[in-house]
Formats: sequence, C-alpha cells, structure tokens
Amino acid sequence: MFKSTAPVAPSINKTATIQTDKTYNEMPAAVVYTQVSAGSDGFTIEKMGSMLSDGQSSLELIAKNTENQNLILPGFFGILVYGAEFKGGTYYFKPFVTYTNGSESKTVYADESEFTLGTKE
Repeated sequence: MFKSTAPVAPSINKTATIQTDKTYNEMPAAVVYTQVSAGSDGFTIEKMGSMLSDGQSSLELIAKNTENQNLILPGFFGILVYGAEFKGGTYYFKPFVTYTNGSESKTVYADESEFTLGTKE
C-alpha cells in the first residue's frame, strides 16, 4: 500500500536575478526574474507578481502574459520595471504568489530584494 502525502501549496522562490543595466523608451529600467513552484493537485494559482517600494510607497505589479492576462503558470517570470515615476534610487522588490485551495485564498511572499535604478535627481 502506498502512503498518502500531504498536499503541497504553491510557493515562490527567492528572486533569481535582477538586471539593472537596461533601458526602455530611453528610461532606466530593471528586469526582475522570480520562480514559482506549482504545488500539488488541489491548488490553483490566481496571480503572481511582486510588490515594489521606494521605501515611502508601494505598488503591486502583476505578472501578465502577452495577451495581458494574469500569468498563472508555474515557472520563471520576469517583470520589467520602468517609467517616469522611477527617477532613480533604491527600490525594494518582494515577489508573491496568490493561490486557492477551493475554499480560501492565500498569498505567500519571498524574501525582499533591493536594487538601484538610475540616479536620484
């Protein structure tokens, strides 16, 4: 007889890579790569992404596919960070995955990472 194993929830691994030597539309940019593990049957990923903060305020960045739908497949994903509001300085990045087991949703976070983007004006 086989032993049954406890269900394993999806998880998010520490940020894999942060590339800060990028530009996009002539603005400083960073690409942050993270990995999400699927977990076992019975769990469904609802969204994944990252919280981004400059130490004063934060915003939620949701990973999207090329059709602009929430990315819900496990594996690596990257988020491009750029824009006029990023005038340079240190930013904090905290990846997350939100999943459901059918009856409740739960969000889990990876460790926070930091990177420097451009120069402060």
